Amino acid sequence: MRKVIRIFFIVLNALIACTLLMSSIAGLVPPSKAVVISLLSYAFFPLVIINALCVLLWLFFKRWEFLISLTVILLRCGMIPLFIQLGGNEQPPRSEQRSAAEELKVMSYNLHGFNGQTQKSENRERNASAFLDVVRSEAPDMICAQEMANIKGFTVSDSLKRLGYTYQYSAVQRKDNQPFGATIFSRCPMEYVQTIDNSSRKIYADIKKDEFHVRIVCVHMSSYFFGTAHQDVIQDIKHNDIDKTHTRRLFEKVKSNVLNHEQEWNEDISPVISESPYPIIVAGDFNDTPASHLYYKTSRKLKDAYVEQGSGMSITYNGSFPTYRIDYIFHSDQLHTLAYKRLKSNFSDHNGIVAVFELERKQLKRNEQ
Repeated sequence: MRKVIRIFFIVLNALIACTLLMSSIAGLVPPSKAVVISLLSYAFFPLVIINALCVLLWLFFKRWEFLISLTVILLRCGMIPLFIQLGGNEQPPRSEQRSAAEELKVMSYNLHGFNGQTQKSENRERNASAFLDVVRSEAPDMICAQEMANIKGFTVSDSLKRLGYTYQYSAVQRKDNQPFGATIFSRCPMEYVQTIDNSSRKIYADIKKDEFHVRIVCVHMSSYFFGTAHQDVIQDIKHNDIDKTHTRRLFEKVKSNVLNHEQEWNEDISPVISESPYPIIVAGDFNDTPASHLYYKTSRKLKDAYVEQGSGMSITYNGSFPTYRIDYIFHSDQLHTLAYKRLKSNFSDHNGIVAVFELERKQLKRNEQ
């Protein structure tokens, strides 16, 4: 009987290890080719933890089977820094050779329409005021805002103008001439602006600040739009109360969104990056994890500011769906990340992120010539 139990746990451990291996290569597989494998990207980091526990359990019993999970963890350990970082800088290191004019500070924030962490439209004015306090404190050069909205009797865009963000471009201008959806707020002149698609979720602007001449892309990839019913299903799953019909519908919704992301990358984001005449920054809500195909494709072209200077797990989503880092600031090789910080908040279902850049010295020399 003991032998049967041991074999059962060995097989179970092998299945868990194989699932980790599949989730770690999910980013390499286009969702259109194998969407089920792509969905495993959401389980990568939890599976790392489960496999680590398997290693500890087998070591406790002094069994060689600890090698099953340990081997897979070591094979794919290069992905772990995408989820957790140590020793980054939240503030740029002081330098006698670098002035403030040689730094570019970028903030990205999904504001959730100032509805807080829920879908309810309560305390929107208070939430908008809290956001403006964050802007005053951080004083970024530019802000990539997703799900931007204005509130009756409290015009956020006008308040930002008074803070120096006189250059504003939005995917949608409402009848009251106020920005809505993806919006870029900048203290620096915008030389060219463009809407990327028809969804009000992707825009870019070419911006000039002293030595910096950059293209800033504000991105909000297609969202899952989990309503109350979907959130109830997620809570039921967390408590092991699984309804097959409702769970299947939730699965289909997630699957559809993963497929949308592949199309958006190919048609919207990749061309803008490839055609940019300047160093580029792509910031926003990607609605996908660092183990996803979308992240893999983006990171093949651009660097991740969190990987460069982040610290901790930098979880950016606060909602009912499993919490992940789904908001990013990517940048081209001509820029160097000096600092990265997550902004914890309760006025949105996302945390904001901030990165500070400088031009690489070789790029500065090229600009001077």
